[in-house]
Amino acid sequence: MKKQAADLIRGVLGLLLVLESGGVWADQVVLPASKDNTMYEGSGGVLANGRGDGLFVGRTDAGLLRRALIAFDVAGRIPPGSTINSATLTLEMTRERPGSPATEVTLHKLQTDWGEGTSDAPAEEGAGTLATPGDATVEHAFFDFIPWDNPRGDFEFTLSASVSVQGLGSFTWTSVQMTTDVQTWLDDPSLNHGWILIGDEGGFGTAKRFASRENSVAPTPALTVDFTPPASGNLALAVTANQEAFAPGNTLRLSLAASNPVAPVDGDVFLAILLPDGDTLNFFSDLSPEVEVGSISRLANVSPLISFSFPASFFVTIPDFYTNTWVGDELAGQYIIYLVVTSPGAFSDGTIDPGDILALDSVTYTFHP
Repeated sequence: MKKQAADLIRGVLGLLLVLESGGVWADQVVLPASKDNTMYEGSGGVLANGRGDGLFVGRTDAGLLRRALIAFDVAGRIPPGSTINSATLTLEMTRERPGSPATEVTLHKLQTDWGEGTSDAPAEEGAGTLATPGDATVEHAFFDFIPWDNPRGDFEFTLSASVSVQGLGSFTWTSVQMTTDVQTWLDDPSLNHGWILIGDEGGFGTAKRFASRENSVAPTPALTVDFTPPASGNLALAVTANQEAFAPGNTLRLSLAASNPVAPVDGDVFLAILLPDGDTLNFFSDLSPEVEVGSISRLANVSPLISFSFPASFFVTIPDFYTNTWVGDELAGQYIIYLVVTSPGAFSDGTIDPGDILALDSVTYTFHP
């Protein structure tokens, strides 16, 4: 994977700025969508709208189904160990058929990850456009290399929430089940695939359009989460990626969160990528050089990204601290990002000993050229 120095420098400077200034969590955050897309029936199941302004649900006048997908980076924006008290999704309806009756739009928790490619439908976007690599379609979670187990999306049939919508404007979904969904995603980010929105699919002409995260005119999707930060526990980390699979042209975005509820901790912070060959571990250093290639046997030669004193009652998030757009000539296969905090100088002897690791998290994703 090609490392983009400008993005990495910006991320490191942001990390240093926030860590050195300290950070205290609020008990409520408003999260923007980390990705969204629409699945369109028609044209052999190869339509999407990853970069478009609208999200569609229901059926068109011709009876073609539309379902929207949306996800939020929970673990990258809320301190690890927090308790979720409530979750509310807000969407702005921007178009419906004139004279349309009120219809139910339901949320269901997705069971499979899915992609947002670079497709951007023309005009009012109701017909979609040809999917680009990595887009979600009615046949593929990631077009055209990872299919859904069940066409039109793999999701739980249990409702997360349901709201009756009619007329243009703002609508909100909130429920005990949504709170449970968000708590699950915080506790285990690998299960966070977001929600599918399903409209009235029993008749024709029931389609509704909502503003997507790319919309520059209407209010964009927002998830408001009320939470209680952890009052006890050790230093904890969470590193998240915006999706689990990528194709050329897709953009990887990494976010991180850290919490240290009780005693101050001194530590060295390391960020590393294990490449698909399973042997090469790239450590991000101070950018001079930008990347050190090492292994367990060379740990003594690897410098930490930063060394820092984590104060008590410390909570911080850094959204999109690293981004990379895949070109296509990178190694295919599985990548693992590791974020590690060790005791000061722990790796200087070139070994990993009991007690060296104070906190560790990782995220796995794949690249399909």
